[in-house]
Amino acid sequence: LVLYNDETALAEDTFLKPLFGEMQTLSEQITEAIKRDRILSAMEDADAEVETATRALNAVLKGYSAMPLDLYSTAGKALYDVMAKYKLKILRLNYADQSSNIEALLMDLAAPALQPHINALPGVTDAIGNVRTAQTNFTAKRVAYEKAMALNAEGATASELKKPLLELINARLVPYLKVSKMVSPD
Repeated sequence: LVLYNDETALAEDTFLKPLFGEMQTLSEQITEAIKRDRILSAMEDADAEVETATRALNAVLKGYSAMPLDLYSTAGKALYDVMAKYKLKILRLNYADQSSNIEALLMDLAAPALQPHINALPGVTDAIGNVRTAQTNFTAKRVAYEKAMALNAEGATASELKKPLLELINARLVPYLKVSKMVSPD
């Protein structure tokens, strides 16, 4: 496409002009399909960050709840009881349900009655903050994905679009160029 667009002598060729128009359209559609795939990939990466941060928070709270020191175990048990209410099975839910459960967990952990427990345990504030940051990032990626899907709800995948583009090249452009080379090598 770039070479064709740079060759002004070919711009008015009655066969090539519509052919390259079709190829340009397919190429742009492939680019959009790839962008959608990248957005989905970014959302999946953000989801993995939420899951990692949530598992880490669970491990920290479980560890504190098992501590032999009452100072830590009392606060740890109170916080782990909140975490246990959600269980790690929330990480196997679909995106919408998982997000709702993570938001509910964060709201429960933000309860004023739990703040003394959170403050009593080193690292817990950071672990909760990591879940919050990861969840906020995931939500932003999910919004971008939903917008992209809404704009291109019925868009074909890049692989599906590649087939007609290759068909144009192999079945129409290559034979035309071979004949043109025989008729007029210049």
